[in-house]
Amino acid sequence: MGFASISTDPYLPTLPSMADALRSSPGTMESTIAGYLIGFSFGQLLWGPHGEMAARARWAASSR
Repeated sequence: MGFASISTDPYLPTLPSMADALRSSPGTMESTIAGYLIGFSFGQLLWGPHGEMAARARWAASSR
């Protein structure tokens, strides 16, 4: 989860100015962060097992 927090660090301080520039409410801008984190979490759930299987397959092939 370290990558998700690093990528939101430059985004958080600009939320008020982005809300003004886009003429939206701060709550709407905050929901973009929630959407990003939810999407990042689903990506971890989907790609994690695939990466694990690929790593195990390489390890099993190299040990033969």
